Amino acid sequence: MSARHAATIFAALCIGAFGTYAAAHHSVTANFDPFKKIEIRGAVVEFQLRSPHSSLVVDGIGFIDGVQQSTAPERWEIESRAANFLKTEGYREDSIRPGDRIVVIGQPHRQGLKRANSAWTNGEPIWRSAFR
Repeated sequence: MSARHAATIFAALCIGAFGTYAAAHHSVTANFDPFKKIEIRGAVVEFQLRSPHSSLVVDGIGFIDGVQQSTAPERWEIESRAANFLKTEGYREDSIRPGDRIVVIGQPHRQGLKRANSAWTNGEPIWRSAFR
């Protein structure tokens, strides 16, 4: 086998391996259940407007498909769209501050972790999932 042929095979294997990882990483449905709805009501702990995913931490009570998940607030981690998308919607780094009361609507984590994929809202979602 020539060095060129070996390099071509190696490159194809790398592209295949990393391409699969990238698709899994960017697949919302790999980690979050698109057939369930979560609503988290609580207070903002932290908001980070960044790429590739903006994030929000909320101490609140979660409701999955209308069923309350706890009687006391729990810490939830929410991921959303990249900063450039949210900025076009008018959000800035100081748009959501610690202590703000908020309602988050989205999809819960498939494995029951206190995580969700969503847009945060005070009545209007920033973006809507294709599954709603």
